[in-house]
Amino acid sequence: MEDEISPDNTMDTGKLWESQIQAWEKTPGQSCRESGSEKKATQVYAEKNSVRHAKRIQAMLKQLHIKPHYRILDIGAGAGTLAVPMAQKAHQVTAVDPSMTMNSVLKDYVTSQKITNIFCVQKAWEDPDILDYLEPPYHLVVASLSLGMPDIRAAIKKMEAVACGDIILYWHAGTPGWEKMPRALWPTLFKTRYHGGPKSDLLFLVLYEMGIYPRVDLLECQFEEKFPSIDAAVNSYAEKFRVTDSALFSSIEAYLKKVLIHKNDEWVYPIDHVVMKFQWRAGRRCGKKI
Repeated sequence: MEDEISPDNTMDTGKLWESQIQAWEKTPGQSCRESGSEKKATQVYAEKNSVRHAKRIQAMLKQLHIKPHYRILDIGAGAGTLAVPMAQKAHQVTAVDPSMTMNSVLKDYVTSQKITNIFCVQKAWEDPDILDYLEPPYHLVVASLSLGMPDIRAAIKKMEAVACGDIILYWHAGTPGWEKMPRALWPTLFKTRYHGGPKSDLLFLVLYEMGIYPRVDLLECQFEEKFPSIDAAVNSYAEKFRVTDSALFSSIEAYLKKVLIHKNDEWVYPIDHVVMKFQWRAGRRCGKKI
């Protein structure tokens, strides 16, 4: 069970965010966090992500209200799931991501699609010199499900320093569907409970304490993970969770038999995901349109 937060809690919410991020990073196994260490695996992951999250991305694009003159900063851009469609609507997108592999996959995709208005920066947003690699101000600053920064207050202050328009953060609300399996299986697989990291309730309190009162919207998403057989699903999740002891596969199989749906000769794992959108306007002026 995650730490409970209430408006009268005297604990420093920034420190609480940091502690939950650290617990998330130390949690054994691997669930929703992909390592992105091998290019081929990252390409496959990015392609699957684009397909299964296509509806969510389209919904986000409608909410962003991008104008043709916009210069956009995409923080934690990954392989460009959102950066590429934003670039098709905007003047320029700067895509920031620390992963060399993700950057490489994004650059290959940008080249293959002959996109010329995405500028890639292989840096973490937390890096002290990140601003040296940027050309602010930006009409729109977006961080979509990429707020794994321990010092969230410093990260937000940095966003405000480079923005001259809206800042939009998307983050998880409640328990994402993909966390349900780790929460159920971690005590058996790793003899510990699963830490899924901070959620939107804590993010709202952090912003509130910073004097930021964002407009909040909900985005409800559903997607499916499909497998040709239950054995294939078991092997896939065992690899994903980094479970090497085959004696533990039976626990994964028992769980999957309860949740998988058999349809059209496939075994389907339906996943619900509720995302909260936090939006506010930075005080800096953008000046002339590009």
